[in-house]
Amino acid sequence: ATQAPLALEKEQGNMLWYQQDKHFAVPRAVFMLTLELPGVRNTAKKAVSLSLLVDLVKDQLNAWSYPAQLAGLSYSISPTAEGLMMLIYGYDEKQAVLLEKVLAALRQPALPEDRFEVYKDKNMRSLANRALDRPYKQILDERTRRLITPSWSPRQKLKALKPLTREDLQAYAAHLFDQAEVKVLSYGNLTPEEAKVMNALLDRELLSGTRLMEVPEPELTIIPKGKTLTYRYDVDHPDSAVVINYQGNGKSTAEQARWRLLGHIMASPFFSALRTEQQLGYVVAAAFNEAEDMPGMIFLVQSSVVSSDELQKHMQTFIQQYEKELLSMEEQEFAAHKAGLLAKLLKKDDMMLSRAVRYMDNIEREHYSFDFKKRVADVVADLTKADLLGFYRENLLQNPRRLLVYSPGTRFPEK
Repeated sequence: ATQAPLALEKEQGNMLWYQQDKHFAVPRAVFMLTLELPGVRNTAKKAVSLSLLVDLVKDQLNAWSYPAQLAGLSYSISPTAEGLMMLIYGYDEKQAVLLEKVLAALRQPALPEDRFEVYKDKNMRSLANRALDRPYKQILDERTRRLITPSWSPRQKLKALKPLTREDLQAYAAHLFDQAEVKVLSYGNLTPEEAKVMNALLDRELLSGTRLMEVPEPELTIIPKGKTLTYRYDVDHPDSAVVINYQGNGKSTAEQARWRLLGHIMASPFFSALRTEQQLGYVVAAAFNEAEDMPGMIFLVQSSVVSSDELQKHMQTFIQQYEKELLSMEEQEFAAHKAGLLAKLLKKDDMMLSRAVRYMDNIEREHYSFDFKKRVADVVADLTKADLLGFYRENLLQNPRRLLVYSPGTRFPEK
């Protein structure tokens, strides 16, 4: 078994996890961090400001990106639901130099007027295009917004971005790092001392005036047991579309294992029934799904053939009748489904970067034994058909926690 990363620093709002790589044995390292920034997206204006700021910081760093790549180094910065994620990857000896450049650009972004206009325009176009996305994409987005607060639709963001000035963005950037929760992972060909040097650089260059604190997670809507929350979201498109989201009862590995196995087993039959046999539409999917680490499942269809009411009935009928399929499933077939899911869960990390991403996922879940998927796999391995059938009846048939979002489509006249 691989050793788990160690906590080199663990204070309130500030964690540094470290592991020296013994597995891939290459002269590279990954320095990865998430900055959770309170209130960073609690208005649509702040959400668009964050995206625009990241674009401009990357633009500012362009001159450095190419020589860094030649030296075998790369970096990325991206906005997240809670703040920012940053990554530096490649040959370890020059990482500190690149990190310093990136941090300086974040701390004092130049924001030249001409580049501000270019990227503002680019973001406006991208949001306008997202507001014209196909119905299934838009109702999936709406589902996320109904589950997680705060989150904003492309239309809301567009409205907030239009009047945004360079001065607005400067004011936003000036206070971005006033408060933060920082989680850092240093992994690869480096010593604990080198990891601490990189972390000290982060503290000095970016967080010297920051109050470190534990930042609360975005708020997740907990659907009451046996309840269905239904929302209509009108997309200007001929097709109807429906997404049904089943929410788990908690974030335990027991729940994770059961929802993942159901998603794994039902994906193919749902597609066959509604796409191939009933030919209701081209977009048909059933899958395991998580929102803020809460497991569950989604069923999604976009149709040019039937109204959203009809579509819901077809989807519901499949879910009702699938109980019989589970009941009559041969033990051998059930075992094969389990084996397929276990292979996915226990897949070996093929690169240093994928291992770092897996470690960071465990840190985000506060799963500090760093074997989250292995723990889930252990539960899956022990599940019987009777276990899953009982779970199915309780959580999909008798007392489901459901969220349903639909778009009627312009092709289907309202009753």
